[in-house]
Amino acid sequence: MKVIRKKDSKVDIKAKQRAIWIVGHYLTLVLGALYVLYAFKHNLTVYKRRSWKTLFLLAKRNVHKVTWKNSTWSQYLISWYPNLCYQGSLLGVFMSYGVTDYQKWSNTSPSFYDLLSSENSQGIMMASLWMVSRRSSFKLFPLMIVSYLHISKKDEVKNTEISEITLKNAKLLHLMAYSELIVILTLAVNTLLFKEAISGFVLLFTIAIFWLRLNFSPYTQATLLKLLLKVDKKVPESQKEKWNFIKGFLYNRMKEREQALQRFKIDT
Repeated sequence: MKVIRKKDSKVDIKAKQRAIWIVGHYLTLVLGALYVLYAFKHNLTVYKRRSWKTLFLLAKRNVHKVTWKNSTWSQYLISWYPNLCYQGSLLGVFMSYGVTDYQKWSNTSPSFYDLLSSENSQGIMMASLWMVSRRSSFKLFPLMIVSYLHISKKDEVKNTEISEITLKNAKLLHLMAYSELIVILTLAVNTLLFKEAISGFVLLFTIAIFWLRLNFSPYTQATLLKLLLKVDKKVPESQKEKWNFIKGFLYNRMKEREQALQRFKIDT
């Protein structure tokens, strides 16, 4: 007589969650890379589609939207390719980050402060902004880097916060912080040029999320501190006091985080 043992439902749920987590990171990385390649090729050939006047914002460019009425079925399907890659990459963020946050907070009752200080929650907020705003490769870079780090070290770091893999991947995480700064700069330019109706709101929310990064993310603090130290000597004497205040703020935040980590290690 054959005895069939039923698998533990908890094990099945964890296996499904891990599968969703891995698929989410692969979606973010692969579809994000495909979109970046498309955007790179698109920008290389932009001169063929526009005159020099539109390139230098001296004249408005005429945009011919591809629809099923004015194109073949293959052209119409191809026109959806960049948007599907971009939105699919962001969908992967919701899948992977959502699973991580669920596993972290499912047995507890997190406060609003706990959620805001979590880098995964910050990533979800950022992806939500990118869903409703203008497409950009720079917006995907930080998310793709995180997915690459998790995929390459999935057996070691599983469902961890970004900060827990900082030391081993410092260069990539610094690149991630630089790309976040570039996103803010591009949003500022888009706001000034009125390229998007909601660019001003997106810029404000992005700055708010970056402020959370400065308060809770060690790699963002270290990257910004590096930039500040590079221009330290060029700051005029009249602005030294304000400059030192900014540096002191970052130093204090980094020390507070180190002390918190030490207390956590002692408690565990």
